[in-house]
Amino acid sequence: MTRAVRIIQGDFGRLALLDMDQPLVVHAHSQCQLIFKCGGVDSAFRVAEQEFPLHKRNAILINSWEPHQYLHRADSASAIHLSLYIEPAWLEAVDRKLHGMAHPALFSSPSAEMGEKTRKMADSLAHMLGWSGTVETAELERLTFELVAGMVREFADRGVLEHGAAAGTASDFRIRKAMRYMSEHSAEPLDVMAVARHSGLSRPHFFALFRQCTNLTPNLYANVLRMNEAVNHLSESADSIAEISEELGFNAQSHFTRFFRSHQGVPPTEFRRALR
Repeated sequence: MTRAVRIIQGDFGRLALLDMDQPLVVHAHSQCQLIFKCGGVDSAFRVAEQEFPLHKRNAILINSWEPHQYLHRADSASAIHLSLYIEPAWLEAVDRKLHGMAHPALFSSPSAEMGEKTRKMADSLAHMLGWSGTVETAELERLTFELVAGMVREFADRGVLEHGAAAGTASDFRIRKAMRYMSEHSAEPLDVMAVARHSGLSRPHFFALFRQCTNLTPNLYANVLRMNEAVNHLSESADSIAEISEELGFNAQSHFTRFFRSHQGVPPTEFRRALR
């Protein structure tokens, strides 16, 4: 079973050192995600219908809201990954020159070959998470910023950075209305018919237009919102897993555990343990 070595939340987003031995479902994140191999076997990710290997010499770069999937063979040994889920607003606040961090096309390629300096920074951050007893917050944020900023400056689309392009907003007002409604009801199971009616669209038209405007299915978008709620509950509240499951509208705690594990790789109890 996948094991969370350590997870740290902060204004920057989330850092996770995971010992992965099972695949994940297709999912997305509201943050940018940078993934580094720090041990174990080589693995792969599927992004934009293409498969990209992950090894010691490269990193996987996932844009905000970009659907992707971790691939892992059932007969393969585990792979140790350092995943950085970076809040775009934090990075832009630290360095105003890093515009457009939430842009859906910030990174033009999901795979980037790293130099020796970047590799050492990733290893230092992994060591800090995996083998340091006490983590100094200021040093953690400094190293995280240097690693992410370096990757952005080297691999981000120059037009996005130079022109400060903002995050893509759905062009159709009905889809913007649907997204607001879904955000307001993120701690509930998705009722597609209710969202479609609220948007003034038929169910088929709503599905097609939502995909066209966001490059996501309504279900995938709703899963991101619900997962964000779950992570916030686990990290900020003392509620039990059963209470969180009920608050998020799951019929049973086992359903919540299965949902969480399929997106994060670990069950909510393991996530909270690694976080604390």
